[in-house]
Amino acid sequence: MDNKNSAWYQRLRAVECQDSTMSLSEDFLVLQEGQGSILRDVEGRSFIDLCAGFGALTHGHIDITAWTQNLKEDGLVQGMGDVYPSASKVKLLETIKSLLPPHLEKGALAVTGSQAVELALKTACLATGGNNFLCFQNGYHGLDIGVLPVTDGDHFRKPFESLLPHGRGFHLPYGCSIELLEKSYSDNSLKYGRIAAVLVEPIQGRGGIILPPPEWLMSLRHFCDKKNLLLIFDEVFTGLGRIGTMTSSFDVPCDITCLGKALGGGMPVSACFGTKEVMSSWPMNTGEAIHTGTFFGHALSCSVANKNLEFLVAQGLAERSASLGLKGLFFLKNSLLATSFVKDIRGKGLMIVIEMHESNQGVVLMNTLKRKGIIAIPSGPKGQCLSITPALNIPEPLFFEALETICGIIQSW
Repeated sequence: MDNKNSAWYQRLRAVECQDSTMSLSEDFLVLQEGQGSILRDVEGRSFIDLCAGFGALTHGHIDITAWTQNLKEDGLVQGMGDVYPSASKVKLLETIKSLLPPHLEKGALAVTGSQAVELALKTACLATGGNNFLCFQNGYHGLDIGVLPVTDGDHFRKPFESLLPHGRGFHLPYGCSIELLEKSYSDNSLKYGRIAAVLVEPIQGRGGIILPPPEWLMSLRHFCDKKNLLLIFDEVFTGLGRIGTMTSSFDVPCDITCLGKALGGGMPVSACFGTKEVMSSWPMNTGEAIHTGTFFGHALSCSVANKNLEFLVAQGLAERSASLGLKGLFFLKNSLLATSFVKDIRGKGLMIVIEMHESNQGVVLMNTLKRKGIIAIPSGPKGQCLSITPALNIPEPLFFEALETICGIIQSW
């Protein structure tokens, strides 16, 4: 571990809960600054960023002051949550609505993706009277208490079982047959009570960038219609350009969608939008909101998010993600599918994964890449994948420079 990184590591360990940051015996990095798709650590070393803040930095690492020229107009006043909103909060809700299909008419803001999903679950409970959910194995929806039942992974839930709410998540294989959904619905609703909704990631992110079978999402729509269930899309990762479209609900109409990550342009803000009928299940606020937070609709976050979305549309970054992602997939498949280490290469837009046969190979590749000046992270339930989710405006030569390095490493194994 380099001296400066080591010193910062020791300082962090002295003050932070040991679960909060990954513990490494070597190659620990403390990031100092970023510009576009280049990161620098406290040693001054440069790295090509293929992670983009877990997919959140649509425009890469930017000078945030360049996006705050409209603050004099919007103001920086801290809105009083559910009492007196800021103008920038109103504008952001209007902007989000304008980017979504017409049937998703109303929404609410939060801070994190997990909170957006919790809003969706609460909305479904109010709209249907149910408190159980059909969801999917390897699905990741956050780690707040309200969403732990629907996030897959016993290691996330078991330490906090005594705190978990009464509602349950029933996890089925991603891409499973409708017959299996029917059986789970029948068995679990009979045993545990009403099921409110099906919750699904249009493409699984942390689970290893798993794409659904063709027409499967539409079959979920038909299933929900048949059973009078709501269909919730968790688009925190996939939404707003990452996979080449603003939302998967243009193709398959969901009842509720959850947005985050790319929404804020690096600032913490998320949203839950749904149909007018579903969102009207919430009671009218006459003085005491039943779901709110001090920083929901934070003025600075909303102002930056508005500018972020303006640039996202003006620069055609969703379309660029689709085209550059196709080029990247073609290059990786041609270079790596014949190697013995690689099991599959898949993705959509700039949400790409290299899956290897052996467990933990994604972690090994991450550490090797770090020493070569590239930041990327593993994914998949066994750490067998390497995810590639760069900024949507990453320069094409820089993108392929990084991909060539990845291919060279794997081909040398």
